[in-house]
This record gives sequence, C-alpha cells and structure tokens, in this order.
Amino acid sequence: MRPLGRIIVYGGMMAALVYPTIGAPSASPEAAASGAFSTTPQEPVPPSRIDIPYGEDDAAIIAAMPDLDLPAIMQAESPHELPRLNFTNAVAHGAAPASDVTEVHEIVSELALPDTLLLWSGDWFGTKLRRAAQDMGVKLSPEQLVALESMAVARSVNTRMLLTLAKLKDAPARYRDRQSWLKWLYLETSRVRDALRPYEATAQPSIRFRDGRVATMAAQTRNAPSWALTTSLGAGKTIDETGASVARFSLLYADVFGPPTKTEAQAPASAPFLYKPYNVALTGRGYYDHTYPSVDNGGWPNVPGMRNYLNQSNVNYDTHDGDDLWMPYGSPVYAPVGGSILWTDGQAVLIGYDSNSYHIYIGHLSRRDVNTGAFVNRGQMIGLSGHATVDHIHFEVRHNGKQIDTMGWYGGGNDPCPGGPAPAARYLGCEPSVWLWADEGPPNSSDTTPPTGTITSPGDRTQTSDPAFTVTADASDNASGVNRVEFYGLYDGSWHTLCTDSTAPYSCAWNADSIADQAIVFTIHVVDNAGNRAMDPGGYRTVQFGRVLTPPRGLSITDTSDGSISLGWQDVEGEDGYHVYSGVWDGSNWFFVRVASLPANTTSFTDGPLSCDASYAYQVTSFRGQGESTRGESTVGKTDACGLGPVPRAYLPLIAR
Repeated sequence: MRPLGRIIVYGGMMAALVYPTIGAPSASPEAAASGAFSTTPQEPVPPSRIDIPYGEDDAAIIAAMPDLDLPAIMQAESPHELPRLNFTNAVAHGAAPASDVTEVHEIVSELALPDTLLLWSGDWFGTKLRRAAQDMGVKLSPEQLVALESMAVARSVNTRMLLTLAKLKDAPARYRDRQSWLKWLYLETSRVRDALRPYEATAQPSIRFRDGRVATMAAQTRNAPSWALTTSLGAGKTIDETGASVARFSLLYADVFGPPTKTEAQAPASAPFLYKPYNVALTGRGYYDHTYPSVDNGGWPNVPGMRNYLNQSNVNYDTHDGDDLWMPYGSPVYAPVGGSILWTDGQAVLIGYDSNSYHIYIGHLSRRDVNTGAFVNRGQMIGLSGHATVDHIHFEVRHNGKQIDTMGWYGGGNDPCPGGPAPAARYLGCEPSVWLWADEGPPNSSDTTPPTGTITSPGDRTQTSDPAFTVTADASDNASGVNRVEFYGLYDGSWHTLCTDSTAPYSCAWNADSIADQAIVFTIHVVDNAGNRAMDPGGYRTVQFGRVLTPPRGLSITDTSDGSISLGWQDVEGEDGYHVYSGVWDGSNWFFVRVASLPANTTSFTDGPLSCDASYAYQVTSFRGQGESTRGESTVGKTDACGLGPVPRAYLPLIAR
C-alpha cells in the first residue's frame, strides 16, 4: 500500500505535530510543496491550520482536528476564528508515472453535476429532511440531524448531499460522539468549500488513491461537484472503489431527491424585493467583500483585500459574506420578506423566499420570536438584535446557495465576484450581485452594468461528426449598447480565440478539421461600449466532436439469475471499447449511470450482484479516444425471484482509460 502523504497541523497546542499515514514513509514536504498548492504556512496563521493531502482517510484527518464548537462556527466573524483545513496535492504535478494518472471525469463518468448539488438545500430542513433520512435508511440521532442542518446552513452546503454522504460512509455510526460527528461534518463541508475556491489558471489539483493511482482535475474545465465528490469518496480508497461509490451516490440521491444531474438553479428575481429589517438609525456597518466573500477562505492569496459594492477598500471587512448592520443591542428585527422559516437556532433564522431559491440568513440575535416551519409576513417582528464584537445583526442573502451582495455592484466594470483572470480561477461560491432593496433606490452611477448574452447554438452536451461549426449568440446591453461578442473554444487542453463579431446577429464560423476527436467547450465574452465585459454570461456549451462512431446493435438479455443479469451485443468496427450503462426506475424515468468500461471486441457483460426480483435497464455505447457513440438501443431485464433474500446493489468500479 502506498502512503497518501501526511497531515501537518499549525498553530496553537498542535503546532508542528505530524500525523503520518499507515504504510511506507510519506511523500516529502518538498514534493508536496511543488504541487499546485503550497504547504508552507502563511502569515498570519489561523488558530489551527491543518495541511491535508487529497486522498487522506477521514479518520486520520478527524484525529488531527481540534475540538469544535458549533455555536462558534455559526457565529464566526473572521476566517481566523475557524480551523482551516488546507487541502494539498499528495503528489507533485508530473511526478507520477503517466500510466498511473487519469482525469476526474473518468471517475465521475458522464454525470454533468450542477453547483446546486453542492450548495442549495431548498426547503430540505426539519421534518422534511428527517423523513428523507428515514427513506434513505440513515440512522441519525436528533442531535446529529440538528448538527448536520446547522453545519449546512453555516457553510452554505446542500443538506441533501451531506445526508447522502453520511449514508454512503456510515458516518452516523462511525462518529457517534458529538465531537467526532462535528469534525466529520466540518471536514465534508470543507471539501465543498475547497472545490469552489479560486484556483490559479495553471493549477491542476490531484488526488492520490490508496492503490497509488492519481486523478487530476483540468483547471480549464473544472467541475466543482465532481471534484468535491472525488475528494470525499476517494478518501482512503482505491480508484475503483471511488468510481463505485460515485455511482452509488448518484443512485441513492436520485432515489430520494431526484437525479443529481438536474439543474435546480432558478433565475434571479426580476425586481428588488427586500425591505429593511430594522427601524432604528444604524451606528455603523460591515460590508460584503466582493473579492472573495467566504469567511472560511483563510485569506487565500490570489484574491487579497476588501472591496465593497462601491469598490471601497477602507471599510469593514475582508472576507465578509454579508452585511453587518450595527444597531443598539435589543433593537427589534423584522422579516425583510414574507416567507417560510426554514431553520432556526438560538441566535439565527433562515427565511426562504421565491420558491426558496433565496435564503435569507439573519444572525447574532439576542432573542428569537419565530420557529422552524412558521410562515412570516414582511415586516413581522422575528426577534431582537444581539452582540458579536459590537452590537449588530449579520444579514446575508444566498441565491441558489451562492452568496450575493444585497446592494449590488457599483464599483465600475464587472462585479469582481465571481472573478479571476480565466474561468478556472473564479470563485464559484457567489453570483454577480444586483440591488435588492425595494424601499430604497440604488446609488447614482453611470453605465457600470455589464451586458448580457448567451450562446444559442450549438446546444450543450451534444455530439457531432461535422468539423464545420457555426456558433451563434444573443447579446444585449441596457445602456451604452453592445460593442462586440468574442467567441472562445477550449480544445487540446487550452482556450483559443475563435473569432469576434460586432454586428447582430452574432455568429462565428470555425472548422475543427485540424484537431483530434475530443470534447470542445464554447463560451463567449460580451463587451459593451462603456467597456464593461461580461465573461461567460450564458455559461458553457460542450460538444463531443468525433468522426462517426456507431453504437453496438443487437443488445439483448442473454441470461439472468437472482443476483445478476447478462448482456450480449454485436461488435462494431474501429472502437477502443464499450461503456455499459445501467438504469433504475425513479418513478417516472430510467436514471442511468455508467457501471463498466470494457476493452475493444467485447460482446458480453454480466452485471451483479443485484437485488433479486428487480428490473434494470441497460444501454451500451462504443467509444474511441474521447469520443463516444450515441446510446442507441435499450433493453430491460429482471432478476430471478428471490432465493436466500435480496442482495444490495453494488456497481462495478469504473475502469479509467
């Protein structure tokens, strides 16, 4: 067994303690430091910073963590008040043999996972979440469920994802005492926050598995949920075990909450909707930081400094993810909207608005007058203001789980959050902010609003064998007008400028004859006549380009037992191999995941162990390089009647190519 690396703890009583993993000597600090993330302490050092190689086992990390105080996590005012789990590459980039390296998308298969999977809980709190836990078979004590909800709220992480991970890892049973359970929750939510943080454009994070294999995440095409799932489910596991766990995660999640691939993000509100939660004169305030609004970032060095909504830097305070409204202790606090009380604790409330796409968090209350499950009207008193460093309340709004500034951005150019020099370097935990206060107008400004736009063709996640592409886009600007639309393509591992069009309708003709079969990612930038630039305003469009590849024909069930189903099909010409997909019925559709990748010339496969007396659907594709055929035919098989009792479903590991 190869070592995964070592855990290094800085700060406090645990300074300089080293926790080696079981096995051969750990990789040297020099090798780890030469990767994308430095393991060298940065000043100022938080009370406890723990450097953790990607792939380290959960139990080893939890053993190295200091004790946690949940109220302190809920009320944290600074990143230095929280322990920082600093995830690092377990092996220097390029140091592992090429035969041992694969890409994360090979493990996560074809799952196109949206950011809402990591961040948005909707209304899954309280009784609704408890029932979901029962449906999933997660045995949580009431105290464990309360801690899970509170940690999810504090760190803006999807309660449903945490619950599914808890089931897969048997975490409630493994970490029964309060401290170990809090540490496990903090570890999993830290992996989510790490997946969202800014990465340098040239960074290529890597995880080393227990069998020595290495998986990397290409910075230009990063998918935060895929990386978070891989680092969580790959902790202390082999690459094959990780692939099987990812497939199992998708099925568990789909069975209770719906497919994890479903994009649940909702459009922003069409007009301001917030009303002041106070009726006293404010004595001061702390502003939302547009450079990196995340109190758990630990002062990440590539986005330093404070920038409020007017681009002022001489204000409170760096890393703040909301507004601090300074008012006398004990002042009445009112509901800023009408909505449901999704969650409460002793000092805070979470209000859901607009189909719960907006979560409004109000903290530092000295008294709370509403309970979970209640509906409040706008202007209804919900409690009294409290104290944390100074007398104030913390007011934070999240949309689709992402942080936003209620006062928008009026500092010129594009909102720095999300920002960065390239798509890879962006902080994925926030959305561009707009003015949300209905009882007060925004500040006077010239044209500082970026234009809008989106790619209209080709469609996302489509396939083509034609090398002649025509990319079209819509763009608009409500003030100075659109100046130009710039078209970009990601292929052969880097971004390329394809063309620029200054006249509507905007389009770009480009030919892929000179490149190999691969996935091509298209995006646009829109620039208005005031110089405001909207980067990737409509997201990305991924097209699988490949010279014609046909799916296998004659797919059929050749044999069944009470624990397996055997398939057969006809071989095709020119393939590198086959992907086998298995589906379960979610009540309205078959939900498919890849369960096996097979070598060329294979014409059969046996899936198992499976539950007895159960139906499964199958599809088989052929692949060559990065290209994959359409799925073509489907067939449904049913296992034989139960003999010795049902066998839990265990998906075969995905084979990394």
